[in-house]
Amino acid sequence: MPALRDEFHLSNLQLALLNSGFLWAYALSAIFAGWLGDRLPRSRVILFGLVAWSLATAGAPLSTSFVMLLGLRGVTGLFEALYYPSGTALIGEWHKGKTRSFALSVHQTAVFAGPALGAYLAGVLADRLGWRTPFWVFCGAGLILALGVARFLRDPVKSSAPKAKAPAPARPLAPGALRAVLTNPAAMILSLAFFFATGASQAVMVWAPTYVHDALHLNLQGSALYSVAPIYLSGFLVVPVSGFLGDKLTTRFTLGRITLLTVGCAIAAVFLCLLAVARTGPTVAGCLALCYVGKGLFDGCIYAAMQDVTAPRVHASAVGLMTSIGFLGAGIFPIVVSGIAAVYGLAIGLAALSALFVCAVLTLIAARAQFASAIGRLPAEMKS
Repeated sequence: MPALRDEFHLSNLQLALLNSGFLWAYALSAIFAGWLGDRLPRSRVILFGLVAWSLATAGAPLSTSFVMLLGLRGVTGLFEALYYPSGTALIGEWHKGKTRSFALSVHQTAVFAGPALGAYLAGVLADRLGWRTPFWVFCGAGLILALGVARFLRDPVKSSAPKAKAPAPARPLAPGALRAVLTNPAAMILSLAFFFATGASQAVMVWAPTYVHDALHLNLQGSALYSVAPIYLSGFLVVPVSGFLGDKLTTRFTLGRITLLTVGCAIAAVFLCLLAVARTGPTVAGCLALCYVGKGLFDGCIYAAMQDVTAPRVHASAVGLMTSIGFLGAGIFPIVVSGIAAVYGLAIGLAALSALFVCAVLTLIAARAQFASAIGRLPAEMKS
């Protein structure tokens, strides 16, 4: 972002819009991505999205203006959204017993490890070769990965039951799936909690490197080391622990995963608030790391929790809708932070985001009865 700010002479609002444009395009596309994931082979949806968003990434360095760059980032978001609904639903298909949280949390470690490595590598490449180089490198990496996806990623084979009489024509799956999610109070409440938590965490990820770069006077590589690295390292280490704990707690009481989501948001709120008084590199890094310990607890269970309260046939649609709602918030709150920062500074703008985690905590606590009811309605073999 600092390199783009210098190249195109951008304001903080324009920098925020570059991220928000991507996220809003992602949010709009995610509902359709969930629809596709419940209708088509999920492995093929993932492959198409991977190829398309890699090629779109290569277009960003060709930008000659802010508007062009904003548009190309939006196109990238449209295609990247195809992955997550199908990816999480596919893992849910393969892991239906007592391993669902852990399997999804292992998958979720990539959400922290990939951006951590990517941000550091992008900083190194941008410092040495210019800001355009990381986009081309990541496009190439995505296309190479697509070869492995095409070769190895598969949907579970559906068991074939003996045919009796010809079944009546089925109602198209996707519209019914989306309607089932929209009329499920527990699913919508989880989506609201996801809106708060994702809005806060994404705004921190967007602005923390720039805050460290400007406040501590570091280069791009150094600012990533004190901001992005602690965020993603914490998440990477904590997410699988969260998945393991979520599975264990759920075997003991029905709302085990919901409880872990609540505790995680509470931890994140406390340490993000303390960022307002952090003045050195280590204290900033410590606040961010501990905040994302809490966010890691949340991320390790949120997708399994959504699958707990919805039927398997609508899992992709449920994640698609939740992602759309969450990423709308993820696009809004970086802009809110830019407005607060203009008056009070970035440190206060980032610390103010702790209020969103508090809202997530209150939402989850208030809806425990709805969660218990939704989980109780599902047949035993569909629960994890």
